[in-house]
Amino acid sequence: MSTTSAASTDVRKFLLALLVDLASDLNFNKCFKAAHRDLHHFFWQVKQGQQSARFVEDLLFDTNGNFPHCDQIDELLQELQLSGVLSRPNPTYKYHDTGVHESPSADEFKASLSPEQMESYEQIVEGFKRDLGIRRVTQ
Repeated sequence: MSTTSAASTDVRKFLLALLVDLASDLNFNKCFKAAHRDLHHFFWQVKQGQQSARFVEDLLFDTNGNFPHCDQIDELLQELQLSGVLSRPNPTYKYHDTGVHESPSADEFKASLSPEQMESYEQIVEGFKRDLGIRRVTQ
């Protein structure tokens, strides 16, 4: 079993809140792109932001490879898959489907944010939707 440094409870709550907000937006499908590089790059960018870094400050990235990589992100996604919050449907594995639409932990996380932090969080959510979300096709 791997003993890499675990992500903090705050990072877990942040990621869960992000997924709940994505799943709650009727303009988007309840899934996001599972492109490994893009996912890690998104969270790397969040960590680099002056206002947004506090949400992921416990994540440790290895920048010596082809792209910034964080084992903790992979571990968190695996935990969420094992708990039924996420799934990667066969046969393509191109997307992570979200199976959560509300969460007391996510609500608790958002309630703990100051107005400035909430504004920063909302910008991250919009960036996540823009970069990794799958917009619903309207007919």
